[in-house]
Amino acid sequence: MSTPPNLDGTVLEEEWAEAASGSGLHDAETGSPEPYATRFWIGYDDRYVYFAAQADDPTPGKIKADEYRNNANLKGNDLVGVVIDPFGTLADFNEFEMNASGGTAIRIAGGRAPKREWVGEIAAKGRRTEKGWEVEARIPWEILRLPEAGPRTVRINVYRYVSRDQRTYRWCDTRNGQVGNMARWEGVRIPPVDRRRAMKLLPFLYAGYEDEAGVLDGGLDAKMSLTGTLEAIATVRPDFRNIENDILSLDFSYFQRLTNESRPFFLEGAEYLKMGNDQKIFASQRVGSFDVGAKVFGKADAKTTVSALGLSTFGEETLFVAGVGRRFDDKTNVNIGAVLQDGDANDHRAAMVQVNRLVGATNLYFGTMLTDDSERGYGQRTNVGGFYSGGGLSAYGEYVEVSPDFFPRVGFSPEQDLKGANWRVDYTRPTRRHGLSEAGLTLSGVSYTTFGGDRYRDNLQLSTSTTWQDGLDLDLTYTKGTYFEFDDETFRVSIEKPRRDPYRRWQLDCVGGRLGGSDYQTVVASFLYRPWQRLQLSFRHQWVQQDGVREQTIFSATWDLGHDQSVSGRLVRADDDTNAYLAFRQSGNRGMEYFVVLGDPNASTFQSRLILKVAVPIDWYL
Repeated sequence: MSTPPNLDGTVLEEEWAEAASGSGLHDAETGSPEPYATRFWIGYDDRYVYFAAQADDPTPGKIKADEYRNNANLKGNDLVGVVIDPFGTLADFNEFEMNASGGTAIRIAGGRAPKREWVGEIAAKGRRTEKGWEVEARIPWEILRLPEAGPRTVRINVYRYVSRDQRTYRWCDTRNGQVGNMARWEGVRIPPVDRRRAMKLLPFLYAGYEDEAGVLDGGLDAKMSLTGTLEAIATVRPDFRNIENDILSLDFSYFQRLTNESRPFFLEGAEYLKMGNDQKIFASQRVGSFDVGAKVFGKADAKTTVSALGLSTFGEETLFVAGVGRRFDDKTNVNIGAVLQDGDANDHRAAMVQVNRLVGATNLYFGTMLTDDSERGYGQRTNVGGFYSGGGLSAYGEYVEVSPDFFPRVGFSPEQDLKGANWRVDYTRPTRRHGLSEAGLTLSGVSYTTFGGDRYRDNLQLSTSTTWQDGLDLDLTYTKGTYFEFDDETFRVSIEKPRRDPYRRWQLDCVGGRLGGSDYQTVVASFLYRPWQRLQLSFRHQWVQQDGVREQTIFSATWDLGHDQSVSGRLVRADDDTNAYLAFRQSGNRGMEYFVVLGDPNASTFQSRLILKVAVPIDWYL
């Protein structure tokens, strides 16, 4: 574009006359045409990619645009998004979302931490109109990993989420992994990458009071671009204790469960270091504190991603993780990975290979994992299966074997000593009958034996989901199965309104039946409430009765002060233990960051602790 558009949220066709344009989106699950028209424009110059969209809506007053900040979570908002793969190899998808309030969310290929100096940001302006809403956005080239300068065929897609219908509509049909359908934006002149190597340093210092004594400590985070497509990060004495972790519910489970990762060091490049799916030879949540760590990740060439992680706890153990991914074409992808752990108590080795191949509308996959542990010996996991999706129907089937001694010490494998099959069939249909918006039916099953041929686990589950146009959702689930000598049977009822709204929602879940050889009942009540735009409240209470009574209550609140300042807190009561913390943060933007934390966010009981933390970003050009 010879003349950049005026980024004011008013889409004037004369401003976008030089841009490419498109329209006509389709339901991301069923393929049916969108009920409300969407038009979009995309263009570029040497500094930016420009994007605009007009989204028709017959009831503009029901458009949700609660979020107004940059680099936020737009889940639950009406939004439009553009997917950009500058390499054109269908292996690096960068997503940029925006809503009618100018709020934005970005997901950079490979994964990045939320620090804005590191992840970058986009600018957007939006507004409601008589016909619906519209938005304009400006995306800097520099926040993307880019190929060498020159003409390229860039792959793109555009999507829209309508909160009232809770439906996603896409321009190009990429269901079931058919990313080869993404549009070709031909002849795009990729600008030269600034080859100056800048090391982004983030030294931090924290001081305060804890355990009736003074506290003074610090550390350093650093990031540097090695090439235009490879990045490196490092940390010295990382501060994980002041980061609020997720909390597992009291739900019954025979197996270990894993919380989500929230630590920025591990979020950077996480997708490149993904060592499995439901079972992994490396799961960062398994890593506790350490002294120093470093990570390299990015693209070795247009079709190959690489990643490596090294951690050391002085005098105790070292950990090294590495992975390579290769996308041979738009149908075949291969990933390999390895883990090496050396310590005083034990040594551990693990490796994996995963192959995905798209055949027609079916995504076929094969994977194998090997572990060799000084305590547990040699183990192996192998799985092969396929996944199909189309016309509202999705289905998968898998055969899996996990040997008795398969043990990824720093990974995640909740089950061992099994062989057998698992499968799932799901049918979801949008409808406008009887006040409904969507109805679905799911049937799934598991049948495993041990390696010795004994019965291990059998399970059959039937569930229905019904959503009304006013947002009320009713889910019913019946499960019957066996686990070794236990005969299990449960019935679950879940009601929520409006479904999946992350700002204002209430939900009630009730489960009753028999699990693990005894009667089991649980009731979970939760709500999310935003009384005004800057205050978010969250409450969850769970009651469980099984050989006694357990209870868990979680209440949290966040007050947005603006200018990237906020006050937040959380209270957790689990049975007889109560913990609470309160924090002030000035973070997420450019410049110095400040944190004041009263209490310990992740302790089981309240800690008499007050910490002030300051982080100072420094750019050092080499």
